[in-house]
Amino acid sequence: MYQNYKRESIDPKNPYLPVFYGTFELSVPVGDKTRRMLAYIPADVREATSGVLVLGQNGKTSDDMMQETDWCRMADQEEDKQKFIVFFLEPENGEWHTDEPYGTVDGDVAYINAAAAVASERFLFCVHESKYYLAGCREGGIIANMAAAYHPAFYSGIVSVGGSAVLPDYLDAARADYCTNLDGYVDTAHSRGIRKIDIPLPAWIIDDPSAATENGETIRNYWCDSCGTEKQPRQIAPDMWEYYRTKETPYGVNQEKEAYRVCFSSIPGASENNANHLLRRIWKSFLSCQRRWMSCPEGDLRVTRDMIKELGMEYHYEEFEGWMREWYVYIPQSVRENPDKKVPLVFAMHGYTCNGEIYAGNSEWYKVADQYGFIVLHPTALYGTIDMENDCIDPNNTPLPAWNVFEEADRPDELSFFTMLLDRMIADYPVDPSRVFATGHSWGSLMTQML
Repeated sequence: MYQNYKRESIDPKNPYLPVFYGTFELSVPVGDKTRRMLAYIPADVREATSGVLVLGQNGKTSDDMMQETDWCRMADQEEDKQKFIVFFLEPENGEWHTDEPYGTVDGDVAYINAAAAVASERFLFCVHESKYYLAGCREGGIIANMAAAYHPAFYSGIVSVGGSAVLPDYLDAARADYCTNLDGYVDTAHSRGIRKIDIPLPAWIIDDPSAATENGETIRNYWCDSCGTEKQPRQIAPDMWEYYRTKETPYGVNQEKEAYRVCFSSIPGASENNANHLLRRIWKSFLSCQRRWMSCPEGDLRVTRDMIKELGMEYHYEEFEGWMREWYVYIPQSVRENPDKKVPLVFAMHGYTCNGEIYAGNSEWYKVADQYGFIVLHPTALYGTIDMENDCIDPNNTPLPAWNVFEEADRPDELSFFTMLLDRMIADYPVDPSRVFATGHSWGSLMTQML
């Protein structure tokens, strides 16, 4: 019924194409029931990409939302090379239960968060844990807000259009409840004492005065409390006000208060036609602007930065030994201004499923390089499968970036690749050969040991 495809092999000339692409119907287990959602994977999406969970209004199926909205076209045409994957959810029997009690084990909120868990699987695609977002229209916007309030540490942003009428009793229950799932850390004993309202979540509430699902002030106040914003907003567009944070965050090394933001708009007709005319703005101007990196128990919100355009990293995509290889180089301004002074070089390797861009943003080695004056190189592994199983790896996963530390014969020789990189760096940059270092995270730590 749906057009989907599988590439039978990895093309050395274009090795970062996904194995699976197109539209896939996925099963979502919720309590004793099984519901469905559709996943749209662009033909050239990258690994460790973003995932947007889309919820339409009552009466709209996943198929309706996929066909009637611009989300798929936007995903195909996204300028960022990472692109994004779209997940279309749907109400059971055509109606979202916006009045369901807090904590309903097989309700719509449970379905959305179960769908998010399915979207975390890596059998067909790979969404990075820092880049899950919710977008809902009318009743779908109400349920999206409810799901985010119930499971706030998972998402990096939410936008609701004409769907802000969350019942105050539901928000009161969420406000009082302890947060058990802290984005990679499960605290069933509540030893951290973190409540769900303590988890900051960027939100843009777009009221539609012509819709019947409005109550913007209540949900807006809830998200403002979660982000610790100022009470008075500032106008950042003719139809958009931002509640911003001025207080420093609890973990300033890893978090940025600029990402703790809540926006509000009131736009007549905003939710008409599935809010199609606002979708690109929703994605480019809000959702994609922040990520929630795993580190502290509730995740570290930071502003999204383009490694090349904003930070000035050099991007290399070149053929070596028959394979196209990718790497990023960061050179601090102080090093550029003193080209005759030899400086250290750090190789920083990403973990399984990730890439150089992701690890550069997550680790922020560029900040340390600025402080101490050295060059950082972030290479990207090629796709492979790993025949082992643990909490992070499944042998049935789609091929994803993994360093060839086992020296499999049908995959490129990593030591040869890194030798080339080292020779190039010494020849082309002011690198001190006696001060070359290697570090890595997870599977990248195995590559570090190999080097």
